Amino acid sequence: MQIDTDGRIYITSSTTTATIGFNEDPKDIVIRQLQRQIEEQRRQIEQLQAEVKKAQNNNDFSEKEIRLLINKCHPDKNNGSTMCAQITDKLVKLKETFSNR
Repeated sequence: MQIDTDGRIYITSSTTTATIGFNEDPKDIVIRQLQRQIEEQRRQIEQLQAEVKKAQNNNDFSEKEIRLLINKCHPDKNNGSTMCAQITDKLVKLKETFSNR
């Protein structure tokens, strides 16, 4: 917020500048501007939440492909490999997301 030599108050945000004359209460102008910024932030949050949800639902593997990977990577077929057990657990969890849809 800046007060100019002519008595006008300038409030600047990243997107707009508001000039306030003496007939308006500067607090009211600031409140309205902050309310607009809150609304803009809410819209951005909703958009980001939608993008996150879309990304979570986007699998590059089909359920059939995941079953094949589980079968090939299962620790019983790979000498009890710890790494294969960890990967199989992750694949099983991924496969479960198909049944939760």
